[in-house]
Amino acid sequence: MVSATSQLNLFNPPVRRTTHPARNTDPAPSHIAAREITKTGSREAQRQQVADLVNEHPGRTSHDLAQLANLDRHMVAKRLPDAAAHGLVHKGPQGASTNGRPGVTWLPGAAPEDAV
Repeated sequence: MVSATSQLNLFNPPVRRTTHPARNTDPAPSHIAAREITKTGSREAQRQQVADLVNEHPGRTSHDLAQLANLDRHMVAKRLPDAAAHGLVHKGPQGASTNGRPGVTWLPGAAPEDAV
């Protein structure tokens, strides 16, 4: 027998967190650039690019992924949460530190608790 909770999940999939390309506290030029990157499709292309990287190199940090693909680390770090919000990747266990703080690793696909 299927519980009512699991039935609800079938019909009400998890709501994805919307990621914004610029913070409210960012200066106006950041918001202009954010609108442009979204409008031109670059944001979507970058999101897919980092998701593909995670598929090829699971369990790596944004720093590792950027180095492997010779990409800007900040772009990779910004697009990973965006890819996660779209169910393309999810956070894995803590990784090695590059700056004295534990790194976040990334794994392919939606987080297990989001899987339906």
